[in-house]
Amino acid sequence: MTVATDLEPMMGARTPMRRGTAPTLVPDPDATEAGTAIPTVGLCVVSHSPLVAEGVAAMARQMVGSQVRIEAAGGNPDGGLGTDVGRIQAAVRSLMGPAGVAILFDLGGAETNAEMAVELLGELSGPVRICHGPLVEGAVLAAVEASGGADLDAVVAAVQAQVAAAVAGTTEAEPADTAVPGIPSVEKATTLTHPGGLHARPCVRLVQLAKRHAAADLKVGTGTHFVSAISLSAVLSLRMPEGSTIVFRASGLGARAAVDAAIALIEGLERVPTASGLPVGGRMEDAAGAAAARVAAPGLAVGPVWLDTTVPVEPEPLGDVWAEAERLDTAILQARRELMALSRAVHDDAAAILAVQIELLNDPALVEPVRRRIIAGDPAAVAWRVACAELVGRQKAATDPYLQARAADLEDVGVRVLRAMAGHGSGVTPSYPPDNAIVLTDVMTPSRFLSLDWRRLGGVAQRGGSATCHVAVLARARRVPMLVRLGTQVGNPVPGTPAILDAEGRDSGTPSLILNPSDEQITDAKRRQTALATRRESEAAWLTQPAVGRNGQKITVMVTIDTPAAIDTVAPEHCDGIGLARTEFLWDGNALPGEEAQFDAYYRLLRWAGGRPVIVRTMDLGGDKPMAGLSVEEEANPFLGVRGIRLSLANPGIFRVQLRALARAAAAAPGLKVMLPMVTRPEEVEDTRALFHQVVAELRSEGTRAEVPPLGITVEVPAAALTIERFDVTFVSIGTNDLIQYVTAAARDSAALRDVYDPLDPGVRRLIRELAEHGKRTGLPVAVCGDMTAHSDQLRSLLEDGITEVSVPPALLARAKRTIAEWP
Repeated sequence: MTVATDLEPMMGARTPMRRGTAPTLVPDPDATEAGTAIPTVGLCVVSHSPLVAEGVAAMARQMVGSQVRIEAAGGNPDGGLGTDVGRIQAAVRSLMGPAGVAILFDLGGAETNAEMAVELLGELSGPVRICHGPLVEGAVLAAVEASGGADLDAVVAAVQAQVAAAVAGTTEAEPADTAVPGIPSVEKATTLTHPGGLHARPCVRLVQLAKRHAAADLKVGTGTHFVSAISLSAVLSLRMPEGSTIVFRASGLGARAAVDAAIALIEGLERVPTASGLPVGGRMEDAAGAAAARVAAPGLAVGPVWLDTTVPVEPEPLGDVWAEAERLDTAILQARRELMALSRAVHDDAAAILAVQIELLNDPALVEPVRRRIIAGDPAAVAWRVACAELVGRQKAATDPYLQARAADLEDVGVRVLRAMAGHGSGVTPSYPPDNAIVLTDVMTPSRFLSLDWRRLGGVAQRGGSATCHVAVLARARRVPMLVRLGTQVGNPVPGTPAILDAEGRDSGTPSLILNPSDEQITDAKRRQTALATRRESEAAWLTQPAVGRNGQKITVMVTIDTPAAIDTVAPEHCDGIGLARTEFLWDGNALPGEEAQFDAYYRLLRWAGGRPVIVRTMDLGGDKPMAGLSVEEEANPFLGVRGIRLSLANPGIFRVQLRALARAAAAAPGLKVMLPMVTRPEEVEDTRALFHQVVAELRSEGTRAEVPPLGITVEVPAAALTIERFDVTFVSIGTNDLIQYVTAAARDSAALRDVYDPLDPGVRRLIRELAEHGKRTGLPVAVCGDMTAHSDQLRSLLEDGITEVSVPPALLARAKRTIAEWP
């Protein structure tokens, strides 16, 4: 029997890499070679809702590509709610083969019709089994099992065993002595040294790890009670602060590996200060000793108060259990899509925060009680609201303020789903804040924060909340002033009331929201605002100026973009083109975009550039950007593992789709260049060039215009930097972020090694200088596209070392031009 050890595709985390297959791309023209396909178990997805059936089937297909045949049989012949014997029979017939078919269903009536369909089919060429378990989780797990070659009995047994384990252990604490006799178990403990303890993002990583080791039934607890590690809300409910002893227990297949991986994860969490520099769990005190307002993000705002009181509209009950069940599934699916779309538009901390909310939408401890309430007769909205309130209550009952702050994520998800049930988009609000508004709210949610345009708003004032909440992280990153813990003393001011939000945290005075300030107070606040604005404006004036040094040296300055939408923030005439367009940010965490979607994105960049160079980097996945179905599971050091061009060449089915889109874009508009990441050997360039020529030939045979664009490489591996003359490329761009960490042997995200990870290290500068000199001797263009271009002192060092072409974030374009104009 094959036992699934990887449920991560459901959550968009890493799964074992399978060479030559496309577990997350639909369709994949190169998933298998002709004549080599192995018959696998077919999966029939039965639901009362045709939308749900198609959605679940599509999700399962995305996990395993074309390796497993999956058909949806949802709704009645009229397209309405219900299940139809004929549809189920047709799906089973199309799936039937020697390996057989597993039928998965959502509610009781579907099981009855599935049984009837099988009985009426008569003699078949293979067996049919009906599989009991939650539809979404069961379908994905069945697909993973079947793709690994499991037979029908193994697929059904694995799904039902894992589902039973999940339902039994998601929310209830387990006694410490529940080990099953005869089944080997492993238990180990360690100490939580991470500030904030087991907070949201480490919890997400732990849940993802537990799902990768599902067969081991990993549990986590204090030693006296345990919860299932596959449930995010259950793990969060442990409320384990810094200094706690955390115990892991697992049993069965892979138990030791699961526990060791969990221990390594916890011990690998760094002790780093919070982004604000404020101690976790601390608070400011006024002279009387009472809690005072606290700075969550520094800054100063002057403007009218605007009350953010958006409340979800609860829909009218439909009066039918099947309709309510469909309403829940549809709303959760819509909420997940909204969050994924929002996640694609941001990155770094914002994307990680949204990942927590996406994980919550897949948490059985939240979703399964809602389903049970609906079956018992509750409307979907009522069932959802009650279940969310129970989990929020547990989080708010925590004694640690940091853990209390995590309740905001669940409240955010709850409101989003309720709005979806009512037919309202989560971003829809009755009105929008006026310019310079100070947004006053009880507690702002992360997605609400991300939905507002903070370029024209003033700041955030919260009656409650915490300086360690996720919105505070977002506010600090965007320089949005924010105060929390204002309490009830601010009352409910009339919208439009003049106010000053003073979150500067100066030695004199205390952080505060001043309502109806005096003229003198307003004058002083505006004077301080002006000083900051003047500095920024002086930089902005350089946008329209050429990038020329005092010595007359012309420097090519291009922009680095994370998503196609980033070009909306800069005018093409203000730069020399796009020096780095990252394509991994086109992926949504679960599915890789198809050829048409990629072509549209690349063509949009080329149209914007108007003939200027557009350097598109092929997917740089792996390392700190794992991709479900591609990245190698549990690499000891992902930064030194299968990443960048290595990962692309190991998955030619997916890589060819990207190359086809790029080849079409190269023929559609001028300026495209393609850059390969993490190149170490010349053979990697030649293998890519050969693939490019193959896809161009294919496209032309199909009657589609296509060209092989100029190829270059990102120089970030010292071996490539030291032997650059071996590479047959038309340009190179130095990726300083990785080059520095490889030269100094210091992880770029390690707070403990900040002094070692030095961009100005003599060894790093020597390599950059030698690359620049090689470029001058041979005529090979050499640019820099890493973070060194974002800091004036480091940019000056690049110019001193002979670099004449740089790529910077759009927001830093003016500053870079000013730095160049003042050099040498």
